[in-house]
Amino acid sequence: MDYLIFIVSFFKDWRRTGSLVPSSWFLARRMVRPVDFAKAKVIVELGAGTGAVTRMILKKMRHDARLYVFETNTAFCSRLKRIKDDRLVIINDSATEIDKYLSGERAHHVVSSLPIANFSPELTGLILESIYQNLEKGGGFTQFQYATGSYDKVRHFFKDIKIGFTLLNIPPAFIYECVKP
Repeated sequence: MDYLIFIVSFFKDWRRTGSLVPSSWFLARRMVRPVDFAKAKVIVELGAGTGAVTRMILKKMRHDARLYVFETNTAFCSRLKRIKDDRLVIINDSATEIDKYLSGERAHHVVSSLPIANFSPELTGLILESIYQNLEKGGGFTQFQYATGSYDKVRHFFKDIKIGFTLLNIPPAFIYECVKP
């Protein structure tokens, strides 16, 4: 079922969907590796799709933490609502609106599967600024992409970036691990 939702969404709006298939278990595990779950009380996920990374975060997250998931695709949001967990807050809104929902809190970590390489430079800048402004000092940001073309955009906001790679995804993916100074 997740594959069908992705395929339909991809053909409706490939720029915002970014992929024909959901993220693999291997990519989801790799995306959450930098998160310090012992300390993280507020985690934000952007572009959750049908929840591959969401489920991995919830599996590792503290019982008193909260996960704010931003997803603009209503079909994906409907699928995400099937995940029953009181720590999960599903938000059908843009990643540029993080501050509106965190109500003054700062995220310990932001995990993003947004296809920022497909977005306009203006939208990408607004999203990255929203992430940066809503991260606590020393907080982390993890972003995956299918190529390294977005590196300079991310580097404009985050100077401390490590790039990882996972072959076990369709297609294989690069993972940017960033830290806010």
